[in-house]
Amino acid sequence: MYLAYWDASVCGYLAFRYGVLIPFGIKLEDGNDYLCKIIYTTTRLLWSGSVWHVILLTYERVLCMCFPIFYQQFGKLKHAKIASALLTLFLFVFNVPKLYYFRLYNRRCTAPSHLIFYTYYSFFDHYLFIGIFPVLFVILGNVWQQDGKASLMSLSIDDIFVDLLKRDPHLSPGVAAAKTLLRVLESMKSASTVIEVHKLVQKAKSQLCNRSESNLSVVSSCDCFIQSILSNSQRLEHVEEFNELMINDGKRMVDSMDNARNFIVKNGRSLLQSIHNILVVAKSNAVLRLLEDACNENRDLNIIVTESRPDCSGETMVSWLRERDIAARLILDSAVGCEMENVDLVLFGAEGIAQSGGVINKVGTFSAALSAKQLNKPVYCVAESFKFVRMYPLSNVDLRKEYSTLLPNADSSFLDYTEPDLISLLVTDLGILTPAAVCETLYTIYES
Repeated sequence: MYLAYWDASVCGYLAFRYGVLIPFGIKLEDGNDYLCKIIYTTTRLLWSGSVWHVILLTYERVLCMCFPIFYQQFGKLKHAKIASALLTLFLFVFNVPKLYYFRLYNRRCTAPSHLIFYTYYSFFDHYLFIGIFPVLFVILGNVWQQDGKASLMSLSIDDIFVDLLKRDPHLSPGVAAAKTLLRVLESMKSASTVIEVHKLVQKAKSQLCNRSESNLSVVSSCDCFIQSILSNSQRLEHVEEFNELMINDGKRMVDSMDNARNFIVKNGRSLLQSIHNILVVAKSNAVLRLLEDACNENRDLNIIVTESRPDCSGETMVSWLRERDIAARLILDSAVGCEMENVDLVLFGAEGIAQSGGVINKVGTFSAALSAKQLNKPVYCVAESFKFVRMYPLSNVDLRKEYSTLLPNADSSFLDYTEPDLISLLVTDLGILTPAAVCETLYTIYES
């Protein structure tokens, strides 16, 4: 709006001056000193204002594309008015000397050439201030926007993702990834096409998935989120409608991910009614919520947790359980076979659930499930449905190959693959499922 104002003012003035007045030999500035000062200073003010508002607009686009989260907070209309007003004030102050130096000499509006200050001032004004400097700023802004856009946006995405996980230690990385993508979408006020939206969220997803600590839940939750927001794109005619619907769909998806553990507790509550001794493999927030609810129902549970080397996440799980006054003890990973005959149920979470219904989780899960199968103990996997991932490993050897393709920078040596025939049931927010139901659920999400 402000750029258009300056351009209209300059174009209107130049059209009137060079298209009407000068062809008829009329030079208003040569009439008297007052007109000389006012007209010449106004001309230079409008000219420089148009040039530097182009620069202001260029860097507004740089902020929008390179720092979308920052732009979301500060790219407001009132801030644009303030920036334009400050620039206008600076240009007015910069052009004030012309009011003093310009006057009529021999019936011509000009400035004295023998003044050293004005000589340098005029050189800076004509060649640098509205010549070389603006060109350099525009070039720099466009290069920055093109070459630095991906890395600068990625930095903002990393900051949001890490901050979400720091605020809530029990937040799933998959939910944090979905919330990060939603923040990116909300900052996209300038998207003009559906393809542009898709490219931006895919680039954000790639950045999240390329983090060294990323896991399969980040990949699967990002895929679910993108599928959710783009599923209605073919039915809308205007991108403005799509932007609004996209953000609303994204918010609904994030809310459903946030509430997934509440539905898991509701669906899995009946499975623990007659259970006393439970073996838990490694650490899982979904399992923790389910056990906490069971104890709140005055059930006497005895929890056995595997140590889960090499990161010893089982120790963290034991400390979480004891903080909630749940009896828990830690055992060595190699002691699973000895303890299995004393337990009633095996519980574990999941990094991801493959299309086959097999579970990808911390190393040691496969051994525990194999021991439980041998002794006819039920094995339940407790996980959110957004962890259903489109991969189909047939064995642990296949897992290494497929995992390295999805997450090239992540370490898959801490994970193993538990085949679906070793798993009794999947306790999810969608209900109690058999492993065979995962394929149908994924088809419903991505193909319908």
